[in-house]
Formats: sequence, structure tokens, C-alpha cells
Amino acid sequence: MQNLAIIGGPVPFDGIWAVDITEDASGFLWVTAAEGTIFAYTKELELAGSIPSPFQAGDDETTGIAYNPRGDGIGGTLFVYNAPTNEVAEIDLSGALLAPPFPSGVPSDPEDEAYVS
Repeated sequence: MQNLAIIGGPVPFDGIWAVDITEDASGFLWVTAAEGTIFAYTKELELAGSIPSPFQAGDDETTGIAYNPRGDGIGGTLFVYNAPTNEVAEIDLSGALLAPPFPSGVPSDPEDEAYVS
């Protein structure tokens, strides 16, 4: 178990590497762990639960996360980003994939071309 470093002291973190955070309309804080888990915390920084990332292949790393209040899920949805493939997936708050992942258009490798549609 790792600790999230925050102002006021560390918070226990069950993941290996915390990467990004977003807040949903209910006030839950969603934290991505690169190894493929998304953790939900209360505003008091207590672990409320976790869901698997839709990116579970061997080289996948769930890095970015953003809350979508107008998503198809009840209470909104989450967009999560997979750095090695430069793909984004939209999931509901239970972790269900709502559509196939799509190209982000922003490569993480400077040698890759940007995708523009």
C-alpha cells in the first residue's frame, strides 16, 4: 500500500502509482492508478470503492481521467485515458464500458502523428 501525498498528511492508497484525479457531481474523488484500477474516495479521503479500468492489456496504463456530467450513465460518466495506445474510453460510474475506446488525437510519443478528425 502506498500513500497519496496531500496537504495535511498522507492518505493510504491501495494502488501502486496514482496518476490523475477528478471529482464527480456527488463529490466523490476518482483517482486513476496506472496499473488498471480506478479508486473512489469521499471528500473526507476515505476509500469508497474501486472499479477496474477498461484498459487491462499487459502494457496498458490508465493515466488521465475526467468527469462527464452529461454522460449516458446515471450520475454522469468518466473518460479515462490509456497512455500507451493514446485511446480514451467512456465508462459509467460502475466501470461498465459505454462504447469502444477511441483515439484521443494527442499522442504521448513525440514521433507519433496527431489524429485529427
